[in-house]
Amino acid sequence: MTEPVPGMAAQLARFHAAMAAGGQRYGWKVAFNDPAAQQRFGLAAPPAGWIDGRLAVDSGAAVLLRQGQRVHIEAEVMLHIGADVDADAPLDALRGSIAGVSPAIELVDYAIPGDGLAQIVEHSMFHAGTVVGERRRGIPADASAALTQVLKNGEHAAGPIAGRVPADLAEIVRLVAAALEAHSERLLAGDRIICGSYIAPFPVAPGDAVIAEYGFGLGKVSVAFTGGD
Repeated sequence: MTEPVPGMAAQLARFHAAMAAGGQRYGWKVAFNDPAAQQRFGLAAPPAGWIDGRLAVDSGAAVLLRQGQRVHIEAEVMLHIGADVDADAPLDALRGSIAGVSPAIELVDYAIPGDGLAQIVEHSMFHAGTVVGERRRGIPADASAALTQVLKNGEHAAGPIAGRVPADLAEIVRLVAAALEAHSERLLAGDRIICGSYIAPFPVAPGDAVIAEYGFGLGKVSVAFTGGD
């Protein structure tokens, strides 16, 4: 079983409190899929985090940026899980649990508290929102090559970094399921997973518009940003 990550119990306490207050279960994220970040924090694998469904919007939405936020863009893919998952299941079974894939953007806000690993994990690794594109059936033959580019205000802003996302998305399913099972949680049918950023995060400001473009028939996902108090 995966070793518990510092701050994960506190993160899941926040998740359960949100569910008890009437929140809707949405899904999970993979964070720190940059090997250098894992080494810096002494992690053997990327940690998992809770996705707040209240902060999820469809592609094409306008997102309000408030004063004091330091929001950055991460281009990802989202898995839609169609069956309850056991982390020790064979890869074929884990692969079969993926009911569809969407292009996605995660918003991370570096103004969220992050004084050490435990606090970063408690706050779900700076999670500030998710933008979700159209769901497609099937999975890419090589997910590591799914992203083509990210545009900011019509100009190239970022391209994929090799090795950030595994070719076989079943590995992501196993990683998240194991991280949850280490804290007596389960990856369930209906959950979603964003699989870690293909790019180095870059900042956005009010007035910016971002489009992430993908191959393998995944299409694109877009978001615009407005300002406010």
